[in-house]
Amino acid sequence: MGKLIANWWTDVQPSPVTIFSGRNSVTTSTTPLSGMNSAITIAAGNLECVKVISASEGYVMQIALVQTAGTPVPFVMEVLTNSMCYPVGESPVSTTPIGTVPIYRILQQQSALSGTTLDITPDFERGWGYKNSGSDSTNNERAFFVVIIPTGAATETKWDLYTLVESNHD
Repeated sequence: MGKLIANWWTDVQPSPVTIFSGRNSVTTSTTPLSGMNSAITIAAGNLECVKVISASEGYVMQIALVQTAGTPVPFVMEVLTNSMCYPVGESPVSTTPIGTVPIYRILQQQSALSGTTLDITPDFERGWGYKNSGSDSTNNERAFFVVIIPTGAATETKWDLYTLVESNHD
């Protein structure tokens, strides 16, 4: 097993937090974690591309996304190797992606009904492999990108996102 990298976007700090690192190493913490970020707020009619700081290549072991505020809406999630298709930050939902989205996907586009949690864990050992396609020999971008696309949101929405990645690289 390689290094596990977890990131959270939430306004709720679990306490205490238990982190498993390797087979027998357990850390419990009541202080905010370095991978902790504020919940994601998306204005009505927009989508959000989130840069997930991680390794430049690795295996996505789990992704969970849930709407926590605003009128419940169905949503779509894309997990991509770079931000070429959607710039990081908010954009109108009507924005046409730049380039061909399928060639940058780490996993197939996911969708969920309003009021549900999208919690994706592969049913195989290694997770979904990826290598950041925006990196080169001079710019090793240690990230992948999650695009949250609320469907028909007439009000501001808020989202919690959790990612877990395994990497054998820095």
